Amino acid sequence: MSYRPKTPVGTIKIFRGDETPRPTSAYDGLGDRLDTLRAAFNKPVAELSVDEMEAYTYLTQRASALVATEAYPAFYERVQSSFNDIKSFRMNTVGAYVKGCQIETNLTPHGCSIQAIGALPRPGEDPCGHPVYLAEIKQGAYKFKALNTAPASETSAYVFVPKGFQGFALPEQQWLTRTTGGVFIVYEMNEDGTEYTQVTKEAPRRTRALPDPECDTAVEPVSGSYVLTLSAVVIVVLIAILVLRMYDIKFF
Repeated sequence: MSYRPKTPVGTIKIFRGDETPRPTSAYDGLGDRLDTLRAAFNKPVAELSVDEMEAYTYLTQRASALVATEAYPAFYERVQSSFNDIKSFRMNTVGAYVKGCQIETNLTPHGCSIQAIGALPRPGEDPCGHPVYLAEIKQGAYKFKALNTAPASETSAYVFVPKGFQGFALPEQQWLTRTTGGVFIVYEMNEDGTEYTQVTKEAPRRTRALPDPECDTAVEPVSGSYVLTLSAVVIVVLIAILVLRMYDIKFF
């Protein structure tokens, strides 16, 4: 019986021809890539250069491969040590992936917060098991963006709405019911995604347009009666001007 030594956790065996097999650290090249990503910390992932995207892809793939192993805590600490002095970041950036799960929120489970979804998970923390949707105000209505997918029939969905929730309009309610099977919980969320308040009372169905986030009031649709009234006023003014002109011509 031949003896095959166990590969240490976090190492990969490499065989080159007749060379004696030697263990190579699973973190080979990690330091250089972390340096690359640190320089692009607040850069949106969609705008990464070729080298930055290679480093980002390497990091995310290595994290996925190690997250369920005993080697993951050490890997996580190694990544975080490169960014310890950075305390703030923008959403959808390299920083959001690296540091998102370290942002404390009052949401349970923590992994379902807008900060933690899709971020490098903390060791021992279960991933979010709920479908999660972010309601954004666009053109006077809520538009829903899926942040996390999960079987809607097995658990309730979370819907995050901005502060000052005024209820859903009928099309919005219908979309949520169809998408989630009618099982969803609405949370009002503050601007930085750290505080969540469950909407426990059913809000009345909204019948008016929502205010644009950059404006104080909503732009109300122009009704047909208003247009007709305005047109009638214009016609009366034009007739009055013509009559005055005729009057002037007659006497002067």
